Amino acid sequence: MRPEYYADEYRRYQTYVRNLGGNEIYKIACGPSVDDYHWTDVLMSCGRGRRGNFLMHGLALHYYTRIRREDGTLIAATGFGEDEWFAILQKALYMDELIQRHSTIMDRYDPEREVGLIVDEWGTWYAEEPGTRARFCISKTRCGMPWWRRSTLTFFTATVTGCAWPTLPKPSTCCRP
Repeated sequence: MRPEYYADEYRRYQTYVRNLGGNEIYKIACGPSVDDYHWTDVLMSCGRGRRGNFLMHGLALHYYTRIRREDGTLIAATGFGEDEWFAILQKALYMDELIQRHSTIMDRYDPEREVGLIVDEWGTWYAEEPGTRARFCISKTRCGMPWWRRSTLTFFTATVTGCAWPTLPKPSTCCRP
């Protein structure tokens, strides 16, 4: 889907999502997948309404680490070697660059930081377990995966002013350095 098309659809549908009673809706637009900086640019450039206010409170970001072998297959959640282990950790470090670059784009359109960068999907993606349905999410914990999670969470907490582990800020302030 083109970001221009999605921006138009978001603008149309968000019109009908309203606060009712004492409930306040926190609108999060579907953001980029990994390093699709054009998506962020388009959504932020089209993100204000006629009165100049933003039509979203947050912009989502998705990032999954996938490590493939030479034959193109994904590695399994267990039983991979040291080289794959280091490749997973190296890709976890890429989260910092993603947050910085998407935030820089957002700052051009929103220097007051009214719109939060919401990393709502992230993790490692492995080969399917034998006997499971295709694309079915099965999580096998390996002793190193907490290090991957901690590495990426460190970027979240380190880039948010006043955010200290383990207390996370409210979503409107999350992940914009």
